[in-house]
Amino acid sequence: MKVGEVERLGFFIDFFFDLAEGHRMPEKLEVYDALIAYSVGSERSRARMRAQYETLGQVMVHELAIAFPDLDGGACEELSFIFVSMMHAHWSFVASLGYARGHGRLARKAMDRLIESYRRDSQFQPVIDRPWAHER
Repeated sequence: MKVGEVERLGFFIDFFFDLAEGHRMPEKLEVYDALIAYSVGSERSRARMRAQYETLGQVMVHELAIAFPDLDGGACEELSFIFVSMMHAHWSFVASLGYARGHGRLARKAMDRLIESYRRDSQFQPVIDRPWAHER
């Protein structure tokens, strides 16, 4: 898909909630839950999974900054962490617990509302210093 043909942030969020027409998420996503469970006892696996999600988060930070240049950088970081957390939880619910994929519309609408709430917050104060910080 050519960048100029889509609204990038919208497409990005739609894709990860399985709403991008013609660009479906894979059917078998249980492997992510298995890898998360395995990473509890494996520092190597935990570091690799964390790096994957952090990369996705950084893409989200950049896409938010491009779409909303007036949005505070700290707000972009917080939103990216919330997005990745919500996206992972959504797919865990769908893949491992059997909820319908259509719940992606609910998560997508929640992301729109979150982004708008951050945009309206003219006195943004970060909740934590580094949303992507980890302890081990």
